[in-house]
Amino acid sequence: MRYNSEGGQNVGWENDHIAFRVYGPSVRNRVGSGIDVWAKTVDFPVIDKRYRLNDAGFGYHVERGEGHDFYHVGFQRGCGGSGIWRDGRLFPSQTYATQRILRNDPDAIEFVLTFDPWDAGGVQDSEEKTIRMVPGTNFFEVTSTLKAAALFVLGNRRARPDARRRSALP
Repeated sequence: MRYNSEGGQNVGWENDHIAFRVYGPSVRNRVGSGIDVWAKTVDFPVIDKRYRLNDAGFGYHVERGEGHDFYHVGFQRGCGGSGIWRDGRLFPSQTYATQRILRNDPDAIEFVLTFDPWDAGGVQDSEEKTIRMVPGTNFFEVTSTLKAAALFVLGNRRARPDARRRSALP
């Protein structure tokens, strides 16, 4: 698991199969709380290298032999971003406000993201999201604790693949 303070306060996590990231408070005006998916074709860590390449001007959305980022999550929900469905409309949370690492070792990662309250059609909602992941799987486990002043329906939508982006390999 990696907290990237220099790159928008993103939090990235990975195992031997796949990597994910969420965006931090400093980029709140450009993205939402959707979870980004970074496909991997290798079993070793790639997050640090992808951040270094991106900082050097080489984007995430190109296959370089180790997998790549297939989605432009933006303000969409990505792979597990939260939102409140109320009165026929989705009210998504913003980027996380704080993060706290509980465990970060070869056997498992676990961390907590806290989201500031947001307006969901006149009702204030907030969330605390605990994420856990172990090696050998393409998935992570998430426990979301939502607090609201009224009943709500939780919404989850996948990001759409960007058909304009293609692999840089033949």
